[in-house]
Amino acid sequence: MPDRADLRKLQQLKDEQGELSSQDERKYKALKQATEREILQAADVVCCTCVGAGDPRISGFRFRKVMLAPMLHSGHAMPASANIQLVSRQERCKSIMLAACCST
Repeated sequence: MPDRADLRKLQQLKDEQGELSSQDERKYKALKQATEREILQAADVVCCTCVGAGDPRISGFRFRKVMLAPMLHSGHAMPASANIQLVSRQERCKSIMLAACCST
C-alpha cells in the first residue's frame, strides 16, 4: 500500500517548486503509479474513452465485461464492428455489450 502522506508532500513540493530532485521524482512517480494501481484494482467500474483503453495504466488488467458506446469521429458514428474488432484483438474480456446511441 503506497504511503499517501509522502505522495501528498511530494506533490505539494512539486507544485511549489515546479520540479523535484531526480531522487524525489523517482519516488513521486513510483508512489503515484502504486496509488493509481490500487485505485483501479479496487474499482467496480472503470470508464474510459477508446483512446484511454490503450493507456499503460490498465494494460495489465483483464475485464470480464466491456461495454462500448458508439464511437464518434468528426461527428460521424463509427460502425460498432470496428469497436468489437479492436477489443476482440486484445482478448482482454469475455463478453462485449454495445450501448445504443440516440440522436434527437
